[in-house]
Amino acid sequence: TGLAPEVRLARYPANARTAPSSCAIDGSSRDLPRTRASQYQPALTSLNGLVAVAWLDGRNADWEVHARVSRSPCDEGTVAPRVSMTDDTEVLAGNPAWATSPDGRLLLSWDEIRNRLGFHDVNGAQWQSGVWTPLQLSPTLTRPRYRPAPVFKDGVFQVYVQDLASNRSTIGRMELGALGFPADPVRADGVQEAPVSLHHPRVAVRLAGAVGVLTYEDTRDGHRRIRGHAAFDFGQ
Repeated sequence: TGLAPEVRLARYPANARTAPSSCAIDGSSRDLPRTRASQYQPALTSLNGLVAVAWLDGRNADWEVHARVSRSPCDEGTVAPRVSMTDDTEVLAGNPAWATSPDGRLLLSWDEIRNRLGFHDVNGAQWQSGVWTPLQLSPTLTRPRYRPAPVFKDGVFQVYVQDLASNRSTIGRMELGALGFPADPVRADGVQEAPVSLHHPRVAVRLAGAVGVLTYEDTRDGHRRIRGHAAFDFGQ
């Protein structure tokens, strides 16, 4: 639609094999120049009848994260809120991902480069009852962190990341407390050998948040393989 990539939503009726139609999540930027109208990397989840969609949006001459949470998220003309920091800093964001909690909260996380500094950091925002609260997920940044995989487990939000803090690519875990993320990531991959080259964490838990599965790419032997840890307490 138009000159630039656009994020669209297709709804499938019960037991249907095809969607009757699709709609734009946010069509308000179509008349902007091509690069500013672009939308990429949609991330989707649902919670208590709500549909939540996040994406990278170029309308501000950089790549920031916009999101819409609604029972009817298709809205051709209304601008979806920008959930990444709204200062004048140049932002190059990527890899948005959602997690939901039983008490009705949503955590949206992503990685980003600010002001062309060359380091990826992990950032995020929490949604509850229509209100967005920005979060700075990485408390200190000495090495890049990428590709967040958030989840709600054991009563708290956790974010798994590809972490280069030890000058090796490992999988780390951060937990969201009352004051945000107070500590650097804890090693969570269970691999102690060096050198380590682990990438692209993904995590899922049962609805009660008691046990789950952590997967990631492992290239230590020169081949790209998928390693997984199932039904255990991550990071212990």
